[in-house]
Amino acid sequence: MKLNSQHNEVLTNSTRESKFTINASAQAFKILSDGLYEHKISAIVRELSCNAYDAHVENGNADEPFKVVLPNNLHPYFEIEDFGIGLDDDGVREVYTSYFTSTKNESNDAIGAFGLGSKTPFSYTNNFTIRARKDGMERVYSAYLGSDGAPCVNMMYQKETEETSGVKITVPVKEWDFTKFFNEAKFILSFFSTQPIVNDPTFEVVAPGIANELNEKGIVTQKIPFSGSTLYTGHVYAVMGGVCYRLDEYWVRSAVQDTYLNDIVLGSTWSSNRATLFVKFEIGELEVAASRETLSLDEDTEKVVIERIKDKINDLKQEDQKAIDDSSHMVKALKHVIDLYNLGQLSYSIFEYKGESLRKISHRKMFEHMDVELLRDSKTYNWNKKRIKRYDTIDVEDLATAPEINAVYYRKGEKKSALIKHARAQTPNKGEGICLMFNEPLSEHQRKRIEAYIGRDIEWFNLQDLKDEEKANNPNPTKTTATTGVKLDDTTIRAVSVEYRYSQFGDRMQSGHIDLADGKEYYWASNGNGMFDIGPTFITYHFFAQCLELAGKEPENCVVVFKNKMNEKKIEKQNIPSVFDTVKEILTDNRDLLVASIAEKKLSYDSKRLMEQVRKFEPKALVDKLEELDELIHPDMFKDNLLATHLSSYLVYHIGLKYSEIENEADEYVNKYMELNRDFILEYPMLKHVDWFNFSTSSDMIEEYINLVDTSKETV
Repeated sequence: MKLNSQHNEVLTNSTRESKFTINASAQAFKILSDGLYEHKISAIVRELSCNAYDAHVENGNADEPFKVVLPNNLHPYFEIEDFGIGLDDDGVREVYTSYFTSTKNESNDAIGAFGLGSKTPFSYTNNFTIRARKDGMERVYSAYLGSDGAPCVNMMYQKETEETSGVKITVPVKEWDFTKFFNEAKFILSFFSTQPIVNDPTFEVVAPGIANELNEKGIVTQKIPFSGSTLYTGHVYAVMGGVCYRLDEYWVRSAVQDTYLNDIVLGSTWSSNRATLFVKFEIGELEVAASRETLSLDEDTEKVVIERIKDKINDLKQEDQKAIDDSSHMVKALKHVIDLYNLGQLSYSIFEYKGESLRKISHRKMFEHMDVELLRDSKTYNWNKKRIKRYDTIDVEDLATAPEINAVYYRKGEKKSALIKHARAQTPNKGEGICLMFNEPLSEHQRKRIEAYIGRDIEWFNLQDLKDEEKANNPNPTKTTATTGVKLDDTTIRAVSVEYRYSQFGDRMQSGHIDLADGKEYYWASNGNGMFDIGPTFITYHFFAQCLELAGKEPENCVVVFKNKMNEKKIEKQNIPSVFDTVKEILTDNRDLLVASIAEKKLSYDSKRLMEQVRKFEPKALVDKLEELDELIHPDMFKDNLLATHLSSYLVYHIGLKYSEIENEADEYVNKYMELNRDFILEYPMLKHVDWFNFSTSSDMIEEYINLVDTSKETV
């Protein structure tokens, strides 16, 4: 990238001029390699990727992907390999030992320009490896910080090779940073036109295809899933040379002052489902900061950014308006806007259809003077319950938002229950569509006129045909409900149920029909408000799920149904066990675990942490002690369990156990545990610090560390 260097002519009457210099000290190198970057992992991924891409551009093979290796437990290194022009010995030493020396600052074909990006690994680690191939020779270098803190490059070996030219950079990564490299790469690599080859089969960029779309349109609005990046967290970006530069959203909003941009494209700042705006700039159009984490927003750069955003937003708005104008019907025009933005009345007021505001059109009533009834789902206070209602008219917006529209012909005098049952059966997702009810048959011509009137395709049904078809398929129908048509045989009940799932959204509670013979394990309780009324007391489903795990069952395959007067006979007939009886049986069989759970709750955090760390590495010096510890510690002692938290004396009493006896045993357990803990500390005084130690170190080194004597406390 060409740098904008200004040459100023200064007139002065002074006879002495002194130029500024830079002292090549370790502190200077540290500032340029480390202090320059706030988001160090992001900088490494971005700069090394850009260097690989630039090498391909310079070599004329920009369409060939470079390779990226993400760190994992088996290979704790981040690697980027290009197949560009490569580097010989002089090239490596010139690039990696000189700051602000770049071969790219005279061309706008390359992304780089400052001569700093190749040194970004020094912001994270003290050493990394360079493997360079050129002219049939492969050389491997170690780049490291010398004893004085200055960066150094040293060749480790060289050999002949038949591999193509290129450079491979290998950066060691700390175990706790594996995910951070993965997350940064998901965002950064999205913006290369030629996607690199990544070693991880689970890896996927956050915005596939966005680079090509940007090259074509110059602007993209897209909902970007959260990547976990620490740098790329905004909603407005300038993209130059495949690198994203985050722009202050509030500055853009106030500077552009466009309703379409602020309300439609960017939307409300509190919305969790917002689109992100990307605007493309050619390499060299904008001034960037040396870290390349942001733009250098001088007056010229600000002007270029704002003018480009205004132009591209205007193009985007005109593109949307053209699609609306090309719509053959007002319902289709409104549906286009809904599919694009789904912002309701806010987006309608921005656009027009044939000179009339879409907001006004959306409220227009349909079927006002036609002999037709409309059935549509109406959501009740409970999100998972729906009720079909009749309407005489319907809005254009309703027609545009309905996923499907059906029409049914029925005879006058048909029962409302039959109409609703079959109308619901013909609408998608149990009633989320619209069903038009006609009391006389319509000709093909009339049907087409109605479809043209509403601007939507309609699927037509005859109620009697539906009933005849149902009768043919079920000559001996069982009892059904009026609203859903679900068969109620001997194993099907209607009930509120709850299923366990390991997610941040909690357990899934729903109401509906349940087949007790579908292969899952069912239990019954008598309350449905998130706590189970199991007769003498209440418990949560998480507690019940953990009890099931103790019994070797999978909570995800177990469902609790809530008994009521309508389903209690079938529950009894199917011999469904109660939650209380199940908990009582499991806890009685696992009395020793109850003791361990209560004891675990009473133990201090530091004591538990110490024992956990001891068990991790098992140095030879502690073998005898560990055998004693194994006899004491229950296998489930340190699991993240809720038994102790939710176990109450009231519940234990009704199970048939004495809580006081269990608590006394737990106290004995705690005392013995703490005594063993004290013995460990007295014998190995450094053991209390072991949880800070690096456990990737060999066990011999750990044992040596544990046996160190704390001389500061010795007395003479």
